[in-house]
Amino acid sequence: MCTFKRGSKGCQTHIFPQGLRKTQAQKNPPSLNTLELKAIEHTSRAIFLMFGSMRLKVAYLMHTSIQWYKRAHWDKCVRHVSKDNRGKIGLALEFKDYIITFITNDLVFQPIWEETFDKKKKKWGLNPIPPSIYDDYSYFLTKVANWIETRSRGIRSGLACEVMRSTQDVWCGIGVYTVCELFFDAGMFSYSPTQDQRLRYMYWLHVYAKDAVGIPTHLAALIDGYNAAIHTLGNQPQNWCRDDNELSLYDPFDPIYIQEALESKSLSLGHLIFGEKDWMHLQQQKFCHQATDPLTLMFMERGELVRNETHLPPGYYESLYPSQQRANYVQRPTYAYNAKKQIWSVVQCFPSNSCSTARLEGKSDQVYEEFTGPERRRRLFSTIVTESQGVAIGPLEYCGNGRILQLPSGRKQLSLVHKADPMLSIRQITQQAKHEFRLKNNLDQPGKAKVAMTERQHITQAEYIKTAVETYWLS
Repeated sequence: MCTFKRGSKGCQTHIFPQGLRKTQAQKNPPSLNTLELKAIEHTSRAIFLMFGSMRLKVAYLMHTSIQWYKRAHWDKCVRHVSKDNRGKIGLALEFKDYIITFITNDLVFQPIWEETFDKKKKKWGLNPIPPSIYDDYSYFLTKVANWIETRSRGIRSGLACEVMRSTQDVWCGIGVYTVCELFFDAGMFSYSPTQDQRLRYMYWLHVYAKDAVGIPTHLAALIDGYNAAIHTLGNQPQNWCRDDNELSLYDPFDPIYIQEALESKSLSLGHLIFGEKDWMHLQQQKFCHQATDPLTLMFMERGELVRNETHLPPGYYESLYPSQQRANYVQRPTYAYNAKKQIWSVVQCFPSNSCSTARLEGKSDQVYEEFTGPERRRRLFSTIVTESQGVAIGPLEYCGNGRILQLPSGRKQLSLVHKADPMLSIRQITQQAKHEFRLKNNLDQPGKAKVAMTERQHITQAEYIKTAVETYWLS
């Protein structure tokens, strides 16, 4: 009987459902074969497999990929290949014609079997599956408003990005890299496909694991002003409080990054971002929404809309989308910090002589270590993809993805495992090893001319191919 557990740190759970385990109280438990997959639901961070009387929730955590295999491919190919050559299968569910597998790079995923369904309440014992923000935006804003009210009663000296990332019942789906992207869009400090396809995913990212970011000139001016102010304040001898309104530390923000949210949502929050007066001027009645959303109502009840204060430079936004009118783009470097998880931003971290509020005056907050030099380069998206066998972030980085191989005849064939695919010929394995060696040694790079190999590299490549062929035969 399987007794393995999986999960993060002290929250590991059983892979095998406890309700089907033979115990003193249950000597003849139901068979696993009696389960029938009825439906599938999901959130941005987990999948729910509904088996009638039971429900399996699998949280992906870091890098878990869901792969469906036809039984023929599973029997002939996947199951006979070692875990080092196709990724580790953390959990596999076998059906008549198909196999559902959860393939991971490090066996870190969270399976939770739930066996209690309250027929009267018509819900499971686990937390209910939250509706998507796209399906129920008002519900999401209600959760955010309640969360703000609860947190406002205590001292809030931690990083906003860390607090959001750890509050999954509100900020569902916010992870290590998405929180950096989210804060870039908001203008705030956050504190196996082919190699070419993987690198293209960088263009979907604004700031995370990027060496530099291309931004509109007017946004660059705000970022430069912010970083210059941080440098000046960091060099003064006395401590200072970040909630001092006279500091002129304005959020470097470009509305173009949230254009869809400002225009498409039935509940727009433009009046909270710009202030009621400026919002009326900027929108020019294009998409007028009544301020009746849960977040606005919460601030109204607290009397915090009377001040009409924002963290944006007064009079800076003459139009709603200034970058559309001034389309010149410039490059600005990113800054990477270690704060439990990586934080990437276009603005610098607060210096050691600052504190978050006047209540903490004289007590400097924690200073976060900045990644520089070789350590910073090692963490760049491009370095991970082109110079290592590791995984970066995004949907193209997960284990178990099939690879399309170009055969000498010109025909294309799908390989279901990374190495030693039994469905490939020796010739195909050799060609694949040659190509991988050139990529690994930066001899073939997207958009660049091929580089000729040295004599030493030819010898090393021959050894690499020999190892690949031996692995193929051993599998």
